[in-house]
Amino acid sequence: MEDGLIKGEAEAYQGLGTCEENVLNIFYAMGHLETALEKATDGNLEENEKHISKDLVRVYQTIAVQF
Repeated sequence: MEDGLIKGEAEAYQGLGTCEENVLNIFYAMGHLETALEKATDGNLEENEKHISKDLVRVYQTIAVQF
């Protein structure tokens, strides 16, 4: 049961991060995605970690280009 909750939290934060990225709130996106990655790591959710990491790298790249 606990694993499902952690996965749900990780996916929710990933979704929030993606939404923030889409509306150009890049630093909020980064925060949500970093939280999602922490949740996925804590829950040993390797597949989620990969997807979240890709999203997070994209956000970091955007920040690097813009600032």
